Amino acid sequence: EVSEFCCAIAERMLAENSKSVDAKQAPVRAAILSLQWSVLSHPNSQSLKSYESIKRYVLSEIRKQDEATKGLRYKFLMSCRDEIAKNANASPLASGAADSVDESHALHVCQLAKSLLEGYDREGMEKLVAYNEAEADLHFPTLLFRDLMSYMKRRSRVATLPPVRKPTSASIVSVVPEFDHAKSVWTRLQILRFFYGITPVVNTATTADPADSNSQTTLTKLSPEQL
Repeated sequence: EVSEFCCAIAERMLAENSKSVDAKQAPVRAAILSLQWSVLSHPNSQSLKSYESIKRYVLSEIRKQDEATKGLRYKFLMSCRDEIAKNANASPLASGAADSVDESHALHVCQLAKSLLEGYDREGMEKLVAYNEAEADLHFPTLLFRDLMSYMKRRSRVATLPPVRKPTSASIVSVVPEFDHAKSVWTRLQILRFFYGITPVVNTATTADPADSNSQTTLTKLSPEQL
């Protein structure tokens, strides 16, 4: 099992607790970290017994400031941004079912994005969340706001809870908790506050009812305390 292999590596690396990066081992380390990330960011990752070990290892390693790690951290963060953008554009189907969105995974991606951003210093974080008119559609805080609005609209159309994934191997926990929608909204709001708090003069507002698919997102000047 890939997850068990990754867990064994993660636990060994965490035990060694190395704070420096050997340049000679950088390619191997990058390959290991990329593999660990592919497991951590997989839709079924939270059901793995090894999830916590892999998560601790990845989030510990991704905070190191060598050039190789900086490149991987940015790559992982952009993959989260792309996933959030996709979910932000997802809309409920006419039948009332969600438009192929795994809500548990969608929330997890938002949480991973926050954890990755925390690996930067203040200046680095501000650059990543800064508004760039040429890339307005990729403005991270606005994407998170749109993701929240999209989630709320999907939930308003779906009467039943999303199906609970069944375990497929011994490496997966036998009982997967039901998805907590109230916690999902609260967590998204906390993440949104964090991103906007990095650039306190920028916030979003809508020009129409958030339930209206034609609502437009604009930028206003608000402090993070007003979120």
